[in-house]
Amino acid sequence: MHSKAQAVARLKSMVFLIEEALRIADEGDNPLFGAKLSDCIDCLQSALDEISSATSVKP
Repeated sequence: MHSKAQAVARLKSMVFLIEEALRIADEGDNPLFGAKLSDCIDCLQSALDEISSATSVKP
């Protein structure tokens, strides 16, 4: 089982890699692919925000 810190680090790595792919897609001629990558970034960012808020609020 991974710790929360490991999960956050992995999600941040995924965001970085997808942002790089988005940059490459934007340089190319495939706007649909770029839009899908942008959606992936939004989903990962939402997951990071949820993890962040869950770890900062302790009962």
